[in-house]
Amino acid sequence: MNLPDQGAWSITVRAEWALGLLVALVLLVLAAFLRMLSLHARIARRREELERELHETFRRGGDLVARYGSEEFAIVLPGIERRRASLYAERLRRRVWRLAIPYDASPVADRVTISGGVATVPPGVLARADGLLRGADAALYRGAKCLGRNASSRRRPSSFKRTE
Repeated sequence: MNLPDQGAWSITVRAEWALGLLVALVLLVLAAFLRMLSLHARIARRREELERELHETFRRGGDLVARYGSEEFAIVLPGIERRRASLYAERLRRRVWRLAIPYDASPVADRVTISGGVATVPPGVLARADGLLRGADAALYRGAKCLGRNASSRRRPSSFKRTE
């Protein structure tokens, strides 16, 4: 399963804003994903399991799942408010937990876990998609670091400054 690269999410965000839609961005980090993959013989199967969970969780028309980095994924959810996007992120966190992909070197659990950050911004509030990314990243940092990992967090819309 080939996922689009990190450029695809920002193009999608700008296109949805041009249509006048509220856009939610979910930024996910798989805990030590690359290290875990190097420890297991069935690397391709494990990667496919995780990517399949991403696709099955975020499968509405218009949803986009893209790679953002080696261990990160950016998910664009057009027309979804913050609370509902947070529910999607939490659903995925639980699904990955239930996969029970073993990872003994994890400082958090005996399996692979994910942390997620959610931000939503209506069109016209931000001029650039990277502002939405910064909001999701701040929420991710709060979820991954402050809440003890294997968690999801969301950014308050009031923390974004309107741009002209």
